[in-house]
Amino acid sequence: MTVEEWIRVGQLFVAALGIVAVLVTIWQKMRSDNRAEWWRRYTWATDQTFDGREHVQLIGWVNLDLLGNSRLKTRTEEAVVDALALRTGRWDNG
Repeated sequence: MTVEEWIRVGQLFVAALGIVAVLVTIWQKMRSDNRAEWWRRYTWATDQTFDGREHVQLIGWVNLDLLGNSRLKTRTEEAVVDALALRTGRWDNG
């Protein structure tokens, strides 16, 4: 291979790395946005469970159940979900 060919191979390699970096950045941004939206919805649903109207509470509980099974939650958020479920059970029983 000539020097010019090596330079072109190097340019292609750098361009490919740039494309991969852009794709990873887009994926991370989308995941972060989706997780932020999950948390916003989770806090909204939690607020609904404390509403004085029974049908609004039901909507909140249904949403908490659905959001609690989402793949978007992290281990920390899963601990929050579990703690809320345990504490709620404790309040209901006594």
